[in-house]
Order: sequence, then C-alpha cells, then structure tokens
Amino acid sequence: MSKDSESVISALGYRGRVSKIPLGYDPDLFSRNEILRKAIRDRLRLRETTVAYFGRITPEKGAHLLIEALAQIKELPWRLLLDRFDAYASSYKKKLERLIEEKELSSRIVYFDAKHGEIPAYMNAADIVVVPSLSMPHWKEQYGRVVPEAMACGRLVIASDCGALPELVGQAGLIFPEKNIKKLAELLRTALSNPEMREKLGFLAEERASALLSTTKQRDLMNEVFRKFVSPCRAELNSASTLLPISAIVPTRNRSVSLGRMLNSLAHESAQPIEMVVVDASTNEETRQLCENKFPGLATRIIYHHAAKVGAAAQRNQAIQYASQETIWFIDDDVIFEPDCLMRLWSALQSDSRLGGVSAMTINQRYSPPGLASRLLFQFLHGRAEASYAGKCIGPAFNLLPEDCPDLPKVVPVEWLHTTCSLYRREALPNPLFSDHFTGYSMMEDVALSLVVGRRWRLANARTARIFHDSQGGDYKDNAAELSEMKLVNRHYVMTQILKRKKGGDYLKLFTLETFELLSSLTSIGGCKSLPAVVKGKLMAFWRILKSSQDHRRDTEPAKNICALRHFLSRLTHHFLSRTWHRWHQLVRAFKDSIFFAPNELAECLFTRYVNYRQLERWLAINFPSLDRSFKVIEFGGSNSAIKNILKKTSYEVAANFPDVDIQNLAPYLDENYDAVVIDNVLEHVPRPDLAVDEIWRVLKKDGLCICITPFLIQVHFVPGDYFRYTEAGLRQLFRKFRKIEINGWGNRFTVETTLYHGWLTAKNTKRFFRVALWNEPDWPLHYLTIATK
Repeated sequence: MSKDSESVISALGYRGRVSKIPLGYDPDLFSRNEILRKAIRDRLRLRETTVAYFGRITPEKGAHLLIEALAQIKELPWRLLLDRFDAYASSYKKKLERLIEEKELSSRIVYFDAKHGEIPAYMNAADIVVVPSLSMPHWKEQYGRVVPEAMACGRLVIASDCGALPELVGQAGLIFPEKNIKKLAELLRTALSNPEMREKLGFLAEERASALLSTTKQRDLMNEVFRKFVSPCRAELNSASTLLPISAIVPTRNRSVSLGRMLNSLAHESAQPIEMVVVDASTNEETRQLCENKFPGLATRIIYHHAAKVGAAAQRNQAIQYASQETIWFIDDDVIFEPDCLMRLWSALQSDSRLGGVSAMTINQRYSPPGLASRLLFQFLHGRAEASYAGKCIGPAFNLLPEDCPDLPKVVPVEWLHTTCSLYRREALPNPLFSDHFTGYSMMEDVALSLVVGRRWRLANARTARIFHDSQGGDYKDNAAELSEMKLVNRHYVMTQILKRKKGGDYLKLFTLETFELLSSLTSIGGCKSLPAVVKGKLMAFWRILKSSQDHRRDTEPAKNICALRHFLSRLTHHFLSRTWHRWHQLVRAFKDSIFFAPNELAECLFTRYVNYRQLERWLAINFPSLDRSFKVIEFGGSNSAIKNILKKTSYEVAANFPDVDIQNLAPYLDENYDAVVIDNVLEHVPRPDLAVDEIWRVLKKDGLCICITPFLIQVHFVPGDYFRYTEAGLRQLFRKFRKIEINGWGNRFTVETTLYHGWLTAKNTKRFFRVALWNEPDWPLHYLTIATK
C-alpha cells in the first residue's frame, strides 16, 4: 500500500489502524545470481553495460520515454534489453517500434521472450533497470513489483516519481520526475559512466529488498496484524490446512508405525488432500485401527480397504478405483513431508497445463555427479555425453534421480517420476495403472508408469517440494536373490515393452549395466557378502526372460509363424530395394562426378542423412508404432522423399520447395490442419527462422510433430541463400514453444574435417573414412535431427 492509498483509507475514517504491507516478491526466484548472469549475457552476446526494461508495453508504463532518453546518449556504449511482449500487440507497440527505427537504435536493442519464472535470469543479466511509469487521468503506479524484484537481484533501479515508486526505491536507487526525458538521460549517463556507483547502489538495493519488500516480510507483517486484531478462536480457524481436490493413494503392509509418522507429518502441512485411499495388505489389524483414529490437524478423509491382491503395483491399481478426484497423489507409507510440500507440488502441477505429473525432491536420495567410470558407462548407455544425467532414463531403462541444485529453477523437467511422492493428472494416467507383470515389491513400476505418461505429457520435479524418505525394512526386502531377480526381469520388461528397445545393442548395454552393478557391489563389505545371492538372482532372471521368450514362440500358431516370416521377408526386401538401394545410388552418383570421392558429397549424401533418417525411423517406431492414413503430413523442403518413405502409411503431401513456398508465411494453409510438418535441410536458408517456426506451430494440430533436419558443420551452400547454422541450444531456443523437444546430432571430427576439406580424398583416406563413419562425437555434429511436439 502506498502513501496515496493510506490517505484515502484514512479519509474514510480508518484513522490509526492502517497497516502497510508490501506486495512481496519471491526470494526463491529473485536474488543475485552470477551464474545466471554469465549464461544469459553469453547467450545474448551482451558485452556493453546493459539497460533493461521489464513491464507491459502500454503508454502508462512509459517505455517510449526510455527510448527517447537513450537516443540522447548514443555516444556511450550501452545495449537495451527489451521483452518482446507479443501478447501486447497494439498500436502503441507499433509506435514504439517506429520510434526505435527513427532514433536509429535498432542495432542497440536486444529482444528476449520469457515467462515470469525466467525473468530473474534476465534481470541478473542487466546492469540498470529503468521503470519510467507516468501518471494518467485514471491511473497511477500503485506498486510496481518489478522494482523490488530488480532490487533483489542487486540491480541499480532508475524509476520515475510516479505513485508508489519513490517509496519502494528509497535511497537504494535513482528517481527522476515523471515525463522528464532530459533528467532520465542525465541519470543514465551518470550510471553508465560510474560502475562503482552502480555496484554500491546495487548492494543497497539488495539489502533493502530483502529486509522490507520480500514475501517473508509480507508474511511477518500479516501475522502481526492477525495476532493484534483477530480473536484467538478466529486465528485458530484461519490456521487450518487448505483441502485440495486430490485423492492420495497409499499401499502398505505391516508398517503401521511408519504410516502413522507419515499421517502425522501430513497433519502439519499447509495443504492436505480431500481424501486418502489406504490399501492394506497387513496380516494384522494395526493399520486398520490406525486409519480409524483421529489425528490432530488432519482434515483428510481416510478410506481404508484391505488388499484383494498383495503387491505395491496391484494395491495401487485397486486403490485408484476408489479415488474420486481428478488429481492422484501417489505416496509411500514411509515418507516425512517438509513444510508446504503438497502445496508446492500442487502449484507446480497447475503452473503448466501440459504437465502430466510432478514429483517431490527426496532430500536423502538425490543425484550425485558420476565419477570417471560411471560417466563413461552413462555415455555408453545414453549414446552421447551429457553435462548432467539427472532425472533421465537412459539406455536399457536405467533411471537416475533428479538433481538438487540451488541454481536450478523450482520446476525442473525430467524423464521419469518415482511413486514415493508424485502428483499426476488423472487424465494423463493409463488404465490400468500398472501391468500385471509387476508383482510383489514391484520394482521399476514407477518408471514404467511415468514413461507411458511422458509420451503425451511433460514430467517435472518440483525441487522445492521436499520429503524425507525414511525407507523401512520388510520381509520382502530380506531376500537379496529375489530382489536381484525382480530388478533385472522388470528392467528387461521396461526396456523391451515400454521403451521398445529390442536390438542387439540394447541387450549389450543391459549386460554391461548389470555387470557394472555387480562389480560396484564389491566396493563394500555388505556388497561382497550378498554377491552370491545377487548373482544367483541375475541367473534366475536370465532364465525367466529366456523361458518367457520360448513360451511365447511355442504358443504362437504355426500359421501365424508363417505369416510373420512372410511379412518379415517382405519388409526386408522392401527395405533393401527401396531404401538401401536409394542411398547407395546417391553414393554412385558421387562416384560419377569424379574419379575420387568428393568429401562433401560422400558425408552429406550417404552418412549424415542416412543416420538422421534412421534416427527418425526408430523414434517413430517407439512413439507411433501404428501410424495410419489419418496421420496427415506436409513436407516443405527437399528430402527426396526419404522421409515420405518412412511415413508411407500416412496421408503425405509435398509442397513446392523453398523459396517457391515461403515457410515464413504459410497464409494459404489452415490453422491446426496437420499432424506433422517436415522441413529437411531448409531452415538454414530462411532469413527469419523464428517466423517459419511460428507458422509451423500455427498449422500443426495439438500434439503435432515438427520434424526438422538442419546442418551444422558443413560447407556454405546458396539455395537461394545460406544464413544460419544451428547448435542444439539454438534449436531448443527456436522451438521453445513446443511442449516436447528431442534433438539428436550425428558426426565426428574426421567426417567434419573431410566435409570441410576443399581438396579430394585419396583412395587410402577413403578406407579410413569408412572405418570411422559410424562413430558419433557430440561435439562435432554435421547435422541435427529435431523432433518437436506441439
């Protein structure tokens, strides 16, 4: 509340009882962060002192005053960081764009697109934040939360004296009379020329924001008001937990003590689910009696059922039948919640309608950076090196825990979720939840569930929603051989049935992983003692997998075997005649062009596109195993029908090649009309790729695919112009509107060198080329394949 508001309230007769409480900023989001600052400045290539404007693009916010002021100090080295704010397309925005062109400032402006949660990174990247608001007949700046947010990031704030802005800035920033462009220009000149002053005022701003303007201060002031003016009875009523429309599901067996601790912990949460379905497989009545008792502060209705079938997955399948809410919360019976855990999980799930599920951070079970041996193993399983494998499911269904790092955002995308404490939208869940394959302790059933959900929905870890997993023993955990057998059998199931990874290379990775885990167990005394039982379990699992495969083949009718063999031979013949022959025909054409290989044609025609097409074929086989004619596809570009052959079951349309059809403006094509859009080695020839991606987004249906192949380390080629080369980070930025982006690159140092080499390859070097052609080195890609899902 500002002084103006205080005077209005006082004039109404509320004298002596007005309490001013700030509209607090979130200190978990907004704070000084040098790592984010460097990352954003490097990405945007900000080298000069950076002035920034954060706010709506409307006349009362005064962005035009800032442009006018900066035009008066063009001789100084500065850049202006400006949010595009496409949502505010208006005549004022067009006026602002014309003003920038008139003042010849276009080259000094750096535009960015960001959600509210990404704003702190851009605030850290700036040096000066300007808030030039001006009063209107029916409007005055009532608060301006961008001011405390920028101050919390340690930035120098220059604000007008409109409304409440001077009260917020205090002595920790600079104030100019509103509409006074000359004074604003003078303050900017002083700030740009005096880095010591900027640093000093930045630290003062950070201290002032933390002490007076954060949500922590807002909470303390509100508590003080409530304690002073609200009766104890009313205060006790207001402190009750919020009931959220959630059905919690808890399977348990003979663990009434740990379940009681979990319920007691939930009773102290700021938010609780409406109901909790407890499915109990206990051999005594202790759990039933516990659920019938009343826990002080627990408003959740507990629905008790005895398990008809024992097993974690089976009990959860039973429990969801009794759940009445549209949000399902899977909880283990041995977790302890930290304050506000469920509320933060709920907020994370509601923050993005494309999120199918979110999990809590387990503080005593988290991702640790791998050592040299583990890092090499992960790279082998994953097929490429990653800076971090946290939250991923790599190779033969090897799942790694999410990472807990203060520099990460509150909600971090992951590839799988545990069922220790995870919140799902009911519409995202399959029916039934878990396959009958998962029995007993049912290890890896959570990986299988989340991978199925992740095909159509995003998954994330809510890093600030935290739990302690007080893992308890049990009779089902005592048999090391049984657990070892179950783990391998279930991993094989997830690998082959969920991930559809059934090739020889996948089995080699599975064998390598299991061998590595056995060798790792030798580093501890307990592992050495249990090694014989673990090895026994692995052998039993191997026998089960082999026997189930034989049984499946034995149960298949002979006629079906013949049909399957005939179908296989037909597919094999088609593959060699229509695909392999086409690719080798390209190589023959390269032979015709010269006695020796032209290196650019060899790498381009045979290897890079071949690998990209194979990657696309494998991805579609996993995610769309049964394509049909209703899958409507259009191609802009020239893949020479290679992708059309892969999508031969679909309704495939080929448009004229670019630039005959300008993919920057697809006005003749209807909105949301295609299931997939293909752009094969076209995007580098487009002057405004952002407009092209926006148009592709427009013509795609919901959940539609953009299949894009782009070069990186190849020669310049003019068809009609060659404008860009794209890295993986650049492609992710370009396709950021899409809910799911998968990018795979192929290349290596040798193929890059031969592709960029201007001479000819000798026959001797040609043999060397063939020997290393299938070696993939992520830092030396020739091409990238991007598959983006709307």
